[in-house]
Amino acid sequence: MDVLNETKTILGVESRVVRDRVTEDGLVIEDTFDWFAQDDDGNVWYMGERVTNYEYDDEDNLIGTNDGGSWEAGVNGAQAGIIMEADPRIGFKYYQEFSPGNVLDQAVGVGRRERLETPIGTFTNVYRTREITVAEPDGLAEKLYAPGLGTIQELDFDYEDGEVEQTTRLMSVTLNGQPVTSVVPTTGFEGENADFSRRTGGLRLHGDADLRSKGAASMRGAESHGKVSFTAGDEAVIIDSTFTGRSTLNTGDTLSLSRIFADERIRTGAGTDLYVFDSEIAHLEARFGADDNVLTVKGSTFDIFDADGGAGVNTLEDEGDNDFGRRTLRSFVLA
Repeated sequence: MDVLNETKTILGVESRVVRDRVTEDGLVIEDTFDWFAQDDDGNVWYMGERVTNYEYDDEDNLIGTNDGGSWEAGVNGAQAGIIMEADPRIGFKYYQEFSPGNVLDQAVGVGRRERLETPIGTFTNVYRTREITVAEPDGLAEKLYAPGLGTIQELDFDYEDGEVEQTTRLMSVTLNGQPVTSVVPTTGFEGENADFSRRTGGLRLHGDADLRSKGAASMRGAESHGKVSFTAGDEAVIIDSTFTGRSTLNTGDTLSLSRIFADERIRTGAGTDLYVFDSEIAHLEARFGADDNVLTVKGSTFDIFDADGGAGVNTLEDEGDNDFGRRTLRSFVLA
């Protein structure tokens, strides 16, 4: 990982370019240029990344590349995410990468007073996050951040048994070719950024509403006091939103609901999969197309839970901490 002497302006913000290369058995399998920016309070924002993935045959010959996972804030509905808070909050959840239909990575703070020994020294007040990807709920990882430096360790877990599958640890740091043995404490931060007036505010709906998108869509911080009809032609993500009237949410692809409160019925029509996390919904009526579908639910409460999987092979993945009340499943099997 190299912090480059280059910047890229994204949505009016001058962002630092960091190159991240991954090798395996001597072969480069990923070469990424990440873009980060720090606000005047010291929070570090993730503005996007340009990814090149390398594919090889069995004889280690390069056979192709792709840009899967690339995104940029302000392009195709993507928004900047927080990669590291200046004043970390335990239990606070936030998006690190928010690009509907592409990447949707979330993190939650789980520790901030940890101590970790590394090959370059011992760090205290280490911040630990737990990370998931909304579209891949079986993925689970933790990262540890040292003040003044950044990521010093990453842990990838097996979701079912909780065992560590892989550990990535910081081995060395150099500045202009010279070893770094200490870092400057992050106290009294003062910063100056370009004028950035763009904000993504919550949507307030005081009557019935019909919201439509031809492609992917996202809605965050919405508050509805009437019936809502929401339709997206592709994947959709709705987070931190309240529905106080009967509502219909339809997508042509995956639908992800996170931190939703609804005291009336919500009827969903997902083209493929449906994810519901950390929500409280009085009556969820989920309908799916003819394909094989997955309905994943975690940390949520329902008075009535009604799911109809249609003609395909459909699976309900109960990830725990759920209260289903009265549950009805048609054409579903339990994972």
